[in-house]
Amino acid sequence: MRNSNESILVHICCSVDSHHFLTELRTLYPSARLIGYFYNPNIHPYEEYQLRLLDVARSCAMLGVALMDESYDIATWLCATEGHENAPEKGERCGICFAMRLHKSAQKAKEQGITQLTTTLLTSPLKPQAELFALGEAIAADYGLSFVALDCRSNSGTQKQQNLAKKDRLYRQNYCGCFYALQNQRERAGKNPSEMFCPVSQSRYAEYPIHQRLAAYARRIELEREKIPYHIYKKQQYFYYPFFTRLKDMEQNLLPCYTLTHSLANSKQSLRKQKFQVCLLHNNIGYTDKQIILLTLATFNQLCNTYYTSIAQLLFAPPPLHIEIAVRRAIEGMEYGISLILVVQDFALKQSFVVSHCALFQEETIESLLLLGEQDSRKDSHNF
Repeated sequence: MRNSNESILVHICCSVDSHHFLTELRTLYPSARLIGYFYNPNIHPYEEYQLRLLDVARSCAMLGVALMDESYDIATWLCATEGHENAPEKGERCGICFAMRLHKSAQKAKEQGITQLTTTLLTSPLKPQAELFALGEAIAADYGLSFVALDCRSNSGTQKQQNLAKKDRLYRQNYCGCFYALQNQRERAGKNPSEMFCPVSQSRYAEYPIHQRLAAYARRIELEREKIPYHIYKKQQYFYYPFFTRLKDMEQNLLPCYTLTHSLANSKQSLRKQKFQVCLLHNNIGYTDKQIILLTLATFNQLCNTYYTSIAQLLFAPPPLHIEIAVRRAIEGMEYGISLILVVQDFALKQSFVVSHCALFQEETIESLLLLGEQDSRKDSHNF
């Protein structure tokens, strides 16, 4: 046990790593004031950054540790790692990332008059500990600081870390943080990095997994504050990701169009370019010689009970997802139709078009909160 009345600035990367690290650090330095510092411009997308910061704040509050954080600065990180996009995990890009965060932490320590520095990066079993010890000591020395090289991995430390994270229900991310690591991990799993998907409509973006996850963990902070018991459980769900749709007339003029949700060629990925013709008009709906259906904006408004005046307005502010699914069900007469349904300003019988369309369904894991006790044990607190 070491006695120190000084403060230690602790760079924090995530709650799972920091929770155990801070606990061990307090045992070794019982008289020291621990100050957490969250600086991680590598984390992408921004919602993931917010989620990790939210959980770090919860962890620090549980442990009675003060926390400072910096503004999100992804642009600086991208510039610093330029040219190392394809570097392997634990390669040069990671070294640049570690050094960037430790330099900033050392600067913050100097500003605050703190003489000791350390980082929870030392805790992660996926990080090269010996290199981090050397890097931390070198950077701390550059700023006239002492580096606390704490080894929390040995003597079953990693298992203790995992047990503590599980006991205190910390958010357990499944990639280190940066876009390149996310992309590589998803590719190995045979999936697209859906966390990076951003549709034109921000309201529709809020329906995707990363936003739902952030909302769930923010809600659990409120539940804990109100002392409402809850349970976090995970479930699998398919999400629809439309990448692009281009519609042209036979003179190659680009036409504004909106693609109804779940429009797909097959159950995996849809990338199609084909010519089609409107062969039948029935109830103001255009049926074609391919698995493509056309709606005028006026017909779409009638089916949805909406009042859109342009396709652009529809693109930027579509109706809720369940309304579009109800429209699809009404048109196709089935619960899970995947025909390509396009909304256009107008069209005519026998008119021909060329469409290019790319979209996919992907299975995702999402977290839900189950309220326990008197509130309602039968319903989720979030309707995911």
